[in-house]
Parts: sequence; C-alpha cells; structure tokens
Amino acid sequence: MDYQVIYFSKSSLKNTKRIADVIAGSLGTTAESVSPETKIKTSKVLFIGSGVYIGRIGKSLREFMDKLPQMEGQKAAIFITHGGGPVKATAEIREKLEEKGCIIIDTWDCFGQWAFFKRGHPTEGDMQNARNFAQETTRKAENQAGVERGELEIAEQQ
Repeated sequence: MDYQVIYFSKSSLKNTKRIADVIAGSLGTTAESVSPETKIKTSKVLFIGSGVYIGRIGKSLREFMDKLPQMEGQKAAIFITHGGGPVKATAEIREKLEEKGCIIIDTWDCFGQWAFFKRGHPTEGDMQNARNFAQETTRKAENQAGVERGELEIAEQQ
C-alpha cells in the first residue's frame, strides 16, 4: 500500500471526514474512519487526522493510537480540523506517533464549522489546500527517502 489515511470525525458536519476523503482521493486511496478493526499497514506515508474537541483529539483516536505497535521509521503526516486552535491536538498526535517510532513529515490544519462558528468551513479553498498538503507531503517523503539512500536532489545552479 502506498498511502494510508486514518481519521476520527465526531461532529455531525463531518469536517475531518471531508478533509480525509480529499487527501485520500488525491493519493488514489480511501480514507478509513478509526475503529477497533482499523489496522495500520506499511505505507510510504501514514496520514492521521482528527477534529479538535475541547483542545484534544477524539477519544477513539487517542485509544487507537495508544494500542499501535512500534513502527520504527514509518513516515507520517498529521491533519487537524478545528474551530479555534490546533496546537495541542497536533502535539498530542505527534507525541503518540513519535513514541511509536514514526517520523513526522508534515502537519496541516484548517478550520471546521462548529455550531455557529466558522460557518462554511472547510471551504473549497481548504479542500484544495488539503490536496496540496497531501501532494507536498508525499514529495517530501520521497525526497527524504532519497537522502536516506544517499541520493541527493541537486538544484540547478546558474
């Protein structure tokens, strides 16, 4: 499997699901909602996302990540939807993934509508930014793999 996209989306608006579907679609895969049956597969990049609930990631995702096996060297990327601030939630996922041996390639966040706040988010612009995030992350992961093999990309110098 080239890429795996796993997410937790609690709200009825499904902000994080919508972003996960866009990321997965741009990578030619399908997003998976986290559940007890979700299995991590070896992939070029593991994308994990969540909405923010009182400053934290969703409980189901937290419990899922606590049970993950060691994944030494697995490249990962984090995406967050939020109504006001992604910092704690991003750090929470980062910490859990790094404890499992993952290498965080990139992080990304956008607003998601919550009650009467941030109406209309994620917007079409947010969706395009999610596509760009997915493509840029895969490029960074490939470049990092080349560096690990001793292949350096050398920019043309004029």
